Amino acid sequence: MPPHQDLRHHRSDRGKSPQPSLRLLRCIETKPGGLRKAGAVNTDDKKIERQLTVLLRKSVRIHLSTQRGDVSLERSAYGIMCQLADEGPQRLGALAAAFGLDPSTITRQVRDLENAGFASRQTDPSDRRASVLDLTPCGRQVLEQSREHRRFKLKEALSNWSSSDLNDFGRLLQEFNTSMDRLAAFGVLVFTNGFVLG
Repeated sequence: MPPHQDLRHHRSDRGKSPQPSLRLLRCIETKPGGLRKAGAVNTDDKKIERQLTVLLRKSVRIHLSTQRGDVSLERSAYGIMCQLADEGPQRLGALAAAFGLDPSTITRQVRDLENAGFASRQTDPSDRRASVLDLTPCGRQVLEQSREHRRFKLKEALSNWSSSDLNDFGRLLQEFNTSMDRLAAFGVLVFTNGFVLG
């Protein structure tokens, strides 16, 4: 099904065949030979989209293959803990916005971290009526061990890359994430568990 197609129809008269909605007509237009694309897609765009799809498909396997055997952190827990370690204590609403999650979802995930002793809530120094989430000393230790192990496994996987390629890859990944953040700020993208779905 085309990505922008709206399956809702309206009828001008009972008994007549349903007509495409105005929303559908605004999104795509037909012409002899098929549908007209909204914009031209070059070879680079196709290659990037294809490789992102492969990366998303492999994301669970990558997470499992690079985590420590004695400390098993789910992707959601790892993502939240990294956010707290890198950006500092945050309110749950800010975490939900950062990951594009429903507040109830982030609340459940945070509760699991609190029950494990990896995170705790503290009074927000800027507003004592509110609270912020931060890592506990145990949580920081577990995260650092997990990150160190992950860096080691990634180093093994990329051992045949040159220093120049590694530097370019890290730089371009950083630029890519910045671009994605900019688009997300305008509501263009949807994020779930820290991954771009588009």
